[in-house]
Amino acid sequence: MSVNFMKQFCELDDDGQPTGYFARQYNYGKLYKQRDKIIKKLIDKYNLTVDDDTNQITFRNRSEHIKYMTDFYNEMDKIANFRYKKEYYIKRAELLSPKAQEKERITQRQIDTLLKKAVDKELGVPMIFNLSSEEIKQLDNLRREKQNLANPYNIVYNADGSI
Repeated sequence: MSVNFMKQFCELDDDGQPTGYFARQYNYGKLYKQRDKIIKKLIDKYNLTVDDDTNQITFRNRSEHIKYMTDFYNEMDKIANFRYKKEYYIKRAELLSPKAQEKERITQRQIDTLLKKAVDKELGVPMIFNLSSEEIKQLDNLRREKQNLANPYNIVYNADGSI
């Protein structure tokens, strides 16, 4: 099967360009554009600052962060299908410490950076086999690290299997 044949399975944005996502019931490229608009609206509503280098939002206190996340998930619930109810995500934002949430975002950015290396130029989607074996190990470790951030027992398993 040629790579060009696979293009028909990719979704397109409003300009007809591939978004890098496989065509599904929902157009994720459009969804993420709507999500970005919601984020900008909430940044203006709460008069928040965004770091130009890291694109990180700075909150003045924990309660402001929880209000922001509650509004964010309430808005996203109108346009997206979540795996769980929106209340789950709101409660998760309340329960995870700001430090754990920040670490989760950092880890996700590292995962995204690795996956960008694996993007097929014609399809626009990550193909894991484009990564080296060392990068695949790093990706697995990052995913495990992110998963353990929400672990109620706060057990962190290292790459060698130790705790």
